[in-house]
Amino acid sequence: MPARRLAPLGLLIVVVLAACGGSGDSSDIGTHLEVDGVATAGTALASPDPSDPDPPLPDPSDAPEVDISGTVSCDGAPTGTGLFASTAVQVCADLAVRADVFQQIEQSGGQVCGEVYGGPQHASISGSVGGQSVDLSIDRSDACGIQSWQSLEWLLGPPER
Repeated sequence: MPARRLAPLGLLIVVVLAACGGSGDSSDIGTHLEVDGVATAGTALASPDPSDPDPPLPDPSDAPEVDISGTVSCDGAPTGTGLFASTAVQVCADLAVRADVFQQIEQSGGQVCGEVYGGPQHASISGSVGGQSVDLSIDRSDACGIQSWQSLEWLLGPPER
């Protein structure tokens, strides 16, 4: 009789281990992102020349590029390279509570966007967050791209450094 009562418990343990990836391999259900992108160095206004009645404004497209590429893995101990080398722990904590932002950005595709140029900054983000596939390309060439970058500033950092 005791064997019959333990059989369902044993079956439950097998089902739970299978659902949780009992082998310990969570690469297909985990969190790993790869970012390949460019921010720009800030374009400070030149000191005005009192003799020039119409001083030139800096052109944002002339700003030097700043590499914002790197990878972060949150499976096990958080690790990061490049942009995330020193911030992997914080990025993984942020990903745990902000994972839905990627789906929100993907679902907003196809909307009408205001023609506002935000700058030459761009980023490609791929990988998975909590088992959900992520594949985004963001540029600040219109209002939608500017808004997407603002939504991901916690990950990408400010567009100008």
